[in-house]
Amino acid sequence: MRKILSVLFVIPLFTAPAPTHAQPYFSTGFGMNAASRLESMRFGTGGLGGSICDEYINPRYDELPECAGPLVPGGNVWVTLFDRAAGVLGGTAFGYRAASWIRGELEYYYRESPYDQTSLIMRPSGEASERTRSELARAREHVYSLTSHNLFGNIYFDFDSGSRFTPYLGLGVGVSSTDLDNGRVLTRTLDPAALTNVPDHLPNAEEIRRILAGTTTMVMTTETDTMAAYQLLFGTDLALSEPVSLGFKGRWVWHGTFRGSGVLDQLRSHPPNYRRDGSIPLRYKRTIEGIQIVGVTVELKYEI
Repeated sequence: MRKILSVLFVIPLFTAPAPTHAQPYFSTGFGMNAASRLESMRFGTGGLGGSICDEYINPRYDELPECAGPLVPGGNVWVTLFDRAAGVLGGTAFGYRAASWIRGELEYYYRESPYDQTSLIMRPSGEASERTRSELARAREHVYSLTSHNLFGNIYFDFDSGSRFTPYLGLGVGVSSTDLDNGRVLTRTLDPAALTNVPDHLPNAEEIRRILAGTTTMVMTTETDTMAAYQLLFGTDLALSEPVSLGFKGRWVWHGTFRGSGVLDQLRSHPPNYRRDGSIPLRYKRTIEGIQIVGVTVELKYEI
C-alpha cells in the first residue's frame, strides 16, 4: 500500500496546470480483476423424510405417516470453499467536474472471474459428515465463473500536483447484478448396506436401499442475484492534451450477500421431485458472503 501511495503522489518531471473550470467528461477503461475466496453455504429443502418419502425410491411411501405432510423449509446445510480467481474488467463512465478538485460520475463496468474449480462438499464444521463418509461415493461442486454487471455513482477528489499528473481518490456506491455459473454432483455408494440413513424398522428397508444405491443428485445452473456494492477508488491521470488524458484506476469493491436458489436437474437419478405426477420439486437456496474484488484498469478520458 505504501508503494502505491508513493507512486500516486510522486512529483513528476512533466509540468502543466491542472484544469480549474467545470467540465463534463467521458472515460473508458480496460484491465484485470482479482476476486476473493468464496465460501458457499447451500441449504436443502426437506421435511418429507428424505429418501423414504420419495415415490421413485420407496414404492410404499404412502404407508408412512411422515410422508403425508407438506414440504417445509429445512434439510441439510452444505459448505464448499473455492480459492481466489482472476479475470478481465472493463467499463465506461460519464462524469462532471464541478471544480478543479472534485468531480462526480456515473460508471458502468463488467467483470468476469473464471474460478473453474472443483471442491468437496462439506458440513459447516469443515469436515465431511458421518453420512457423507459412509453413504456418498462422490460429493463435489464446481464453480465455473462469477460475472457481474455493475452500476456505480462515484465521487472523486483530485490533487493538484503542479504537473500534468493528477492523482485522485474516490468513493462509490452502486448495485451489482451477479451470475454464478456452477454445478454439483452427489452420488451414493453402490453398497446398499452402507445406506444407514434408511431406518431398519421400515418393512421394505432392504428394497429402498437397493433402489437408492448408486443414485445421483445433480444440477448445472446459473444463479443470479442483485446486490448492493461499495468501492474505494484511487489512481492518477496524465494530461496528453487539453481534452485528453491517459491514466490508471485501481478499485477495491465490497459486495453484499449473494443469494441464489433453484431446482435440481436430477434427484436420486430421477426427475427433480418426490412424486411421479411432477409435484413437490426439491429446491435449494445458497448464500455467499464477503465477495470482494480488486481491479486495475488503464483509463482514457476525454473532456467534452
